[in-house]
Amino acid sequence: HNFLCRRLTERVNELVHTENVYVERLRHVVEDYMPNMRRTDISPYFRALEADIFGNIEKIFRFHSEEFLPALRDCENDLRKLGQCFRHYEKRFNMYVMYSRNNKRATRLVFEHKQFFQGIQLELGDRLDLSSYLLEPVQRLPRYKLFLADLVKTYSNYENERSETESRISKLSVDSDETGGSNGESSDSDETPLESLKLAKTTVECVLTAVDEIMALENITDCPLYLNLLHQGRLLRQNEFYVMDTARRRRQLMRVFLFDKIVLITLVYRKQPRVEYFIYKDDIPVDDLGITAKEHDQHKFTIWYKKRNLKSYKLETSDPAIRNAWVEGITSLLWEQAMQKKELLLQQRNKRISMVSMNSEESAESERNDDKYNSLRGVPGEVKRLGITDKKVRRTTWYCE
Repeated sequence: HNFLCRRLTERVNELVHTENVYVERLRHVVEDYMPNMRRTDISPYFRALEADIFGNIEKIFRFHSEEFLPALRDCENDLRKLGQCFRHYEKRFNMYVMYSRNNKRATRLVFEHKQFFQGIQLELGDRLDLSSYLLEPVQRLPRYKLFLADLVKTYSNYENERSETESRISKLSVDSDETGGSNGESSDSDETPLESLKLAKTTVECVLTAVDEIMALENITDCPLYLNLLHQGRLLRQNEFYVMDTARRRRQLMRVFLFDKIVLITLVYRKQPRVEYFIYKDDIPVDDLGITAKEHDQHKFTIWYKKRNLKSYKLETSDPAIRNAWVEGITSLLWEQAMQKKELLLQQRNKRISMVSMNSEESAESERNDDKYNSLRGVPGEVKRLGITDKKVRRTTWYCE
């Protein structure tokens, strides 16, 4: 128990220490490198590169220095509060998605103009080059995941031993009745430290998944001009399949992306073992998507155009779990779409009924008004035929005076 207690304490202290180092390195970029890009004695071309190279790193620095680091310091002695801290700032971590998307371009620009940036590095007396500093935010999220995974593992071992010895960790307030939620919400009052740490790890993993997805989109080439991938809704899943175009009878390795609005099919091109690109092949709007999946075949399914039955793709994978996840995902999308269309049709039908009802009421009211002015009964005042006062004649047209 003493060993596990020390291990937990060391890992939390290490997390806070590395966060301090991280903030100082971001500060160095924001306060030293970025002002050098604004100097009047350098080319306007380099001044214009500031946004492309640094992206939103200043916002990331402000967030960590002013909010996240102080919050971590407050959680050093409270594991449950530590886990809740990560979840509290979940939306703020999304700024890493846009930074990661820009980092590839930034790294290329720094490499293309390395002499210029090496000059700044020498002026600052820096041991690390700018590319190393720009890589820090990209590496920080995976490190959070490793820290949290180690805390979850260590605390799980502690709980297993505690169940046998009924001892407690003295340096960290780990019992749920000794610590409060980070937001003061009653819904978290019964949450254990282990549950809190696991949820924090899941939070970081979700952000990392979003980063991986946006980076994959950056590697898709040759998309048609009409197809903006950032406007196709959520990227729900992506996997590699052996895809057969039934029209051409060709079987190729392809990366397939499932968005809210389209299924995107791309050819996989690997330039190097770790460098891969996806070349646009085709896309099927979910509005026109159909799927055929046979229960006895756990490795294949077919997607096709509803409006063009001759065009279809047969997808094959060696992993039944991937196949089943795709079939379930597409089926759910189509079901949601059908329910939305049904709801829309009901709304349109109710609107038509309402309009017909209103027209009927207006027509009835109009008829009542006509009766009022074309009948002697119930008409106030003197009623007479225009131009005739005394003669008793058959009245055909009436006016109200």
